[in-house]
Amino acid sequence: VIQQKSKISNIKTIEDPNFWERMIANNKIDPKWENIIHYYEVVQSIDDILVDYLNIDENYKVLKNTKINELDEFDEDETSKPFCRDLIKCNKLVLDAYSELIECVPYRYHHIDLSGLDQGKVETLIDSRKISLTQENINHLKEKFAPLHINLIEKYRDKFMESLDEFSFDENDVVSLLGSRKFNPKEKYLFIEKYDLSNIETNIDAKEAISKFYIDNPVHINKALFEKLFYNENKYDLELFITQIPYMECSEIKTYLDAFEDTNYSELLEVSASPLKIENCEINKHLLTHLEEKGCISSWKEDGKHLKVNRKRK
Repeated sequence: VIQQKSKISNIKTIEDPNFWERMIANNKIDPKWENIIHYYEVVQSIDDILVDYLNIDENYKVLKNTKINELDEFDEDETSKPFCRDLIKCNKLVLDAYSELIECVPYRYHHIDLSGLDQGKVETLIDSRKISLTQENINHLKEKFAPLHINLIEKYRDKFMESLDEFSFDENDVVSLLGSRKFNPKEKYLFIEKYDLSNIETNIDAKEAISKFYIDNPVHINKALFEKLFYNENKYDLELFITQIPYMECSEIKTYLDAFEDTNYSELLEVSASPLKIENCEINKHLLTHLEEKGCISSWKEDGKHLKVNRKRK
């Protein structure tokens, strides 16, 4: 049989399963899921012989056209489901074969250990929606394949937004979501509002990323969050503060200006007939424009290397 050019259509016509391995190893069996799963039932695994067979492009390109659940002769719980799970977890398949073959799997997994897979195969599983959006899958991907847990969320963006309260994240996840192109600014505001940012003061990268988002997409920030972002180290502290000036009274504005210890900002809102000079730079112009619009200073103008500020007299 091995010497013949033709292939065996039905592996079960070879009555002795001991010969099946040689037939598959020599690619003398037609690429049908029935043949493959019958062999799988005998060896109870996707062994190296079967992997080599499935890696042949002429085989996986035929197999991809049939869903495994269309095979009525196999018990789903005892055979089809275990085979599909083993197929999903088979890292020895080349990526091209893997990508085609998993499309035949009819199941979507709420929890499955993918730690033995290469990252490319995990990306393929996410793209093909073979793993569901669950907290278990998010946690597993985050632990073993970060940042692919964000890819999973993006793949199920609508479901994620509908069930936002069901998922838990830390500030690093929020930062990743803020950088995603799959969500609009309104949705990103919700991420910040929904998740626990109690440790944001100690996570400088997250603190600055969230601050930059609010600078680029200015809205009124609640006081508790604003102060977590504003105080202590943050290279965007002044820019962030400027976005909030329209929502503050002059007395509150002065409190935050006093926090800039290495500047003379604290003198800007003092009642004085004497003009005050501060450095001439774009961000200071931006600051003074907002303060003037708010009515906290009388006026300002450029004066060489300085900006001359006319403060309130009473």
